Amino acid sequence: MNTPRPDEIKRCVIMLTDGARKDVFEQLLSSGRLPNISRHIVEPGGFITASSVFPSTTGPAYTPYLLGSFPGKCNMPGIRWLDKKLWDKTLTFRRLRSYVSYEATFLNSDLNPYPPTLFELIPSSVSIFNEMTRGLPFSRDLTSMSTAFHKIKSHFFEDGYSIDRIAADKFLSCFDGDARDFPLFCFAVFMEIDSLSHKLHPFHKKVIDAYLKMDGIVGEIVEKLKQKGVFKNTLLAIVSDHGLTATHTHFDLSKKLEREGFSILEYPNIFRNFFGADCSVMVSGNSMAHIYLKNASNETRKNIARRCASEKQIDLVMSLREDGWIEILSERGSAVVKADNDTILYETNGGDPFGFQRMSGEMTKDAQLELTFQTDYPDALVQACQIFESSRTGDIVVSAKQGFDLRARFEIPEHKASHGSMIKDHISVPIALNAKIAARPARTVDIYPTILEHMGIAVPENIDGKSLLV
Repeated sequence: MNTPRPDEIKRCVIMLTDGARKDVFEQLLSSGRLPNISRHIVEPGGFITASSVFPSTTGPAYTPYLLGSFPGKCNMPGIRWLDKKLWDKTLTFRRLRSYVSYEATFLNSDLNPYPPTLFELIPSSVSIFNEMTRGLPFSRDLTSMSTAFHKIKSHFFEDGYSIDRIAADKFLSCFDGDARDFPLFCFAVFMEIDSLSHKLHPFHKKVIDAYLKMDGIVGEIVEKLKQKGVFKNTLLAIVSDHGLTATHTHFDLSKKLEREGFSILEYPNIFRNFFGADCSVMVSGNSMAHIYLKNASNETRKNIARRCASEKQIDLVMSLREDGWIEILSERGSAVVKADNDTILYETNGGDPFGFQRMSGEMTKDAQLELTFQTDYPDALVQACQIFESSRTGDIVVSAKQGFDLRARFEIPEHKASHGSMIKDHISVPIALNAKIAARPARTVDIYPTILEHMGIAVPENIDGKSLLV
């Protein structure tokens, strides 16, 4: 059998622009300020909006791209979580997590073993500034020894471009030398937009400049791939995991529950109440939080959920009932929702908690996506159901109102923008591919089967996404 030439081999690249807002990306595209992305990606392919996941935060929002599944199915319900089954097992490392720390090293082993990652399915892969690397040989994680250092540097200083420049240089170096050694799949994370948005504002000039610099990097990458003769059969996807919104008020959810008499276990000071806590608050984003209750009755859970829903800073409160229905509360009303395979069952009680119009009843998951796609809460019913598939999800799940977050302490420097919630500006993200794609409401989980179809690799069963290729 003849060995295929490098230009005949199919490859794929995902450039994840962490925190890129869909509306900013779209406006810059339409005004001609992203010429490389427009010319090399969108014009030959397409640009769409996709619904991300809840919680809309780095880590859980990577599971759609790398495992084709929602974070609940992957047992990754947040960047911080507690496993209630292990509440009293204080000497195990599997009791609780914060991936914003050295515990990020446990991320791969914390994932459910199925479905497989793209790294497990595609040989000769590489990863850059990404910790979700199960199945990837250590030598193919090009920033394994430097990710933590550069993330810390980017977090505390406004020189975020340096980290994106490092990511770009690492990527470009993959295509030096012998073409037989070029990777088949590259997953590269670019963090500047997210990092600067948290410190400044999602629409700050420095943040907008980060989008423009990203366009320049895309131009460099396309030029390199063309120079090496491998661009023609390379699927190039520019994606985001979540958007961000400006934060004007920090609401201390932990302190609220502490005032109600609970002994709180929380990060970063987990040794305070490490042994005697009867409640734990785990925040992601910082606009989403899990509340875990030790030995609490259903009535206690309901009362706490109702009191949380009455707070002006809190938008949505969700909890799983014993009968398998998920109860959703907001100042707009209440409802229950349940997933039965591909069917969503939804019943409102008075006003709709999301403000949906005439949504009660039975519908498929895709029909639900289409009905909610242009609303303030895209894919909300599916997302409410999927997060409770995880055994690590809290007794109560809280989503903050826009402008608020749920963590008033411990963020240094102060967060001036947040994400993690169910609102449109956190969930709706931009997707650009240099291949013709279906014009339909999409989810970020659709990228995984899209890549596998392009590569000619069988798509695993029981994932949450569907290929976008036409």
